[in-house]
Amino acid sequence: MKKDLVTVSQLANLSGITPRTIRYYDKIDLLKPTLIDKNGYRKYNLKQLNRLQQILYFKQFGFELARIKTMIDADDYNIVVSLEHQQALLAKEVKRKQILLDNLKQTVKYYKGEINMTNLEKFKVFKNELIMQNEEKYGKEVSEKYGEVKHQQGIEKFKNLTESDYQISKDLEHDLIKNLDQINESNLPINNELGKLIFEQHQQWLKIFNDKYTKDYHLAMATLYETDKRFAKHYNSQSKTDVAATLTKIIRNYAK
Repeated sequence: MKKDLVTVSQLANLSGITPRTIRYYDKIDLLKPTLIDKNGYRKYNLKQLNRLQQILYFKQFGFELARIKTMIDADDYNIVVSLEHQQALLAKEVKRKQILLDNLKQTVKYYKGEINMTNLEKFKVFKNELIMQNEEKYGKEVSEKYGEVKHQQGIEKFKNLTESDYQISKDLEHDLIKNLDQINESNLPINNELGKLIFEQHQQWLKIFNDKYTKDYHLAMATLYETDKRFAKHYNSQSKTDVAATLTKIIRNYAK
């Protein structure tokens, strides 16, 4: 068995990390040696080598050491399931980067005068990035609430937005949040002219992304904003006040 063991220095050469780091992992009980010989040298077997590989993978994925230790020491830990999950996340990130790289190559050719690019093509990559971000945050909830067909229709609608519609949606959101801040800061009732304007702005914003807008759909969005804190975070991160709560109240008041 001992001939299959490796020392700290050998493990360092194999893994690329320093002997000091390996000793630190021992100190915090993250990677204990298989044995310590009579001369005080730490020795590691294949099981420990595999554990170190897993530790280094999770470090690459951004996990802190304490979190890594908790995960791989858990009774229900399954390395294959865990790494397959990380593999799927990494594949998404690679796809993102590839889309960005392809668009960048086209843009370089455009500025060299080698090809033409439509306005839609110039901004397509940025819309795709927004789609992927939103899919990660809200995709599951939207599919469950409105059905996968409507969900995919919404994605296609967003992909094919004209540059003009896309800019209108951004301007609408900016004005919407500014008006929500104003109604909050001035402590105005929601059933005044500004409240009505806010509802109409949000209604117009939704219609850009959904050809089959209904007031029931609008009310359902209010429920989603209220129950999923990520929506509130999205709006409130761009504002001075709790605009998400006010927007929900306004929708319910005017979409009845």
